[in-house]
Amino acid sequence: MPEFVVESWLGLYAPKGLPPEILAKLREAVAVALEHPLVQTRFPEIGGTIPKKEDRGGHRMLEIVTRDVDRWGEVVKKAGGVDAK
Repeated sequence: MPEFVVESWLGLYAPKGLPPEILAKLREAVAVALEHPLVQTRFPEIGGTIPKKEDRGGHRMLEIVTRDVDRWGEVVKKAGGVDAK
């Protein structure tokens, strides 16, 4: 079933209204961590991938979450889960 694609992902979220300077510090800390040699080595060892720099950030996370809600929302609802929309 080539059309059946299941992925998992991790994201870091911050509260709405977080001061921009704090958000910038968090983004920088995550960027530094993702480039660390141990992270670069360990993620693939456990089956993970690290997105390219241009594929990171709030804009990309919103795309991923929206895609997955659209893709899986009805399945979750039919299984007795909550409606994410």
